[in-house]
Amino acid sequence: MSVLSKETALSSDDLRSSSKIDGTVQPSKVAQPTRSDSFPQQGNTQPGSGSVVRDTTDKVPRELADGESNRSNIQAPFKERVFGAALKTRGTLLKKPQVKETGQQLLDGKIDIPEARTNVN
Repeated sequence: MSVLSKETALSSDDLRSSSKIDGTVQPSKVAQPTRSDSFPQQGNTQPGSGSVVRDTTDKVPRELADGESNRSNIQAPFKERVFGAALKTRGTLLKKPQVKETGQQLLDGKIDIPEARTNVN
């Protein structure tokens, strides 16, 4: 009969030697490991699977029959909105109505940033 230390018995692959010491059996000795072959799930903030990019053609200004751009039906780009809000605040604080009006026009999408800079200077 051989005498094994506790560490040797625990590291042994023999099921009987580890169960002799403390009476416990490791789960990997009893059950097969489970594996998932499915893809990891991704969070979704909009309806659908989230794997399709939706076409947002209504965000592009469309041309009218007479050639004028219908730019007032969409929201101005973020950079122009920030610049417009800054101009509007600046015009209000400094009591300059022309700067304030230019900022509002920029927020409305009637002019762009280069035009706003020429109007302010």
